[in-house]
Parts: sequence; structure tokens; C-alpha cells
Amino acid sequence: MFNILIVDDDFRDRQGICNTIKKYEIPLLSHTAECGDDALRILKSEKIDILMTDIKMPDMLGIELAETAKKLNSGLIIIIMSAYKDFQYAQSAIGFGAIKYLLKPYSIEELVDTLNNAIRICSQKEISKRSVQSAAFSATGNMILNYLNGKSEVSSEEIYAALNTKKIQLVFIRVLNHN
Repeated sequence: MFNILIVDDDFRDRQGICNTIKKYEIPLLSHTAECGDDALRILKSEKIDILMTDIKMPDMLGIELAETAKKLNSGLIIIIMSAYKDFQYAQSAIGFGAIKYLLKPYSIEELVDTLNNAIRICSQKEISKRSVQSAAFSATGNMILNYLNGKSEVSSEEIYAALNTKKIQLVFIRVLNHN
């Protein structure tokens, strides 16, 4: 399940999004903040996958929050909500990679579609990340296996560096099962 942070100074808007997530059984764990400062505290302490922020808040613009949040977590999915049709805001949102600029009032269908799209993007990123990790893991296992079988010119220092990870037991299990 992915984590979403919903940031809006209007309690009813925050609660409405959370209720929609529950009602439509959207697989997201909701966190909420009423201002940018609270949102930044949450972003620094929790693993947030999706940031959904209002554009106008008392302490900072949603655009500022989104840009700062992207610096904290470059893989963060951003959704901007606004009652303003101002093209500059939409253009800024596109500039830092927001996947959607939801114009208030938006329909429930548009909200659900946007959230499901954000989940799809998060899932694709997760699959891609696992593929890269799996490839690196397999390469390490093959390097160790070749070294143990005398088929590699890799130095013992390189082997030690490869083994000096948190996944050392898994590498050994893979190597042993490979024979």
C-alpha cells in the first residue's frame, strides 16, 4: 500500500478526499496536513509516495511545497489542487513533474481516476526499482560464484566490498542454490 499526504487548509476538502479513498477502497494510507509547514514535517518523518496539495495556503503556496518536497524525495508523485484557473500555476506544476492539476470543484470520478493513476505510477516505479535491485543482486551473486569457482579475476577486496552489505545471507543462499 502506498502513502498519500493530502495538504489543504480547508478541513472539509481534506476530509472529503480521505472519505473518497475509503468509500472507493483506493489502496492508499492517508496522511493529512493543513499547511505547508506541517506537510514538510510529515514528509521528513514518513515515507510518502504521493503528495496532493492545494495551491493556495496561508503559510506557503502548494507549488513551493511541491518543489521542496521533490528535493526531499525526487520520486514523489505530485498532484496539485486549485480553485484558480491561473495558467502560471498549472505551468509551474508541469515544470516540476506534477501528474495532474485538479481544478476545484472536481468530480469524484476525476479524483478517483487521478488517485488510481498515481497508484499505477507508484507501482511502475516500484517494479522498476525491484528489477534494478534484482539485476544488481544477481550480478553480485554471479561474481561471487565465479570467484569461488576460480573463474574470475576479481580481487578479494572487490568480493569483500560486495559481501559487505545487509543482504549477505541472501547472496550466500543464492550462491549455494546456484550449484
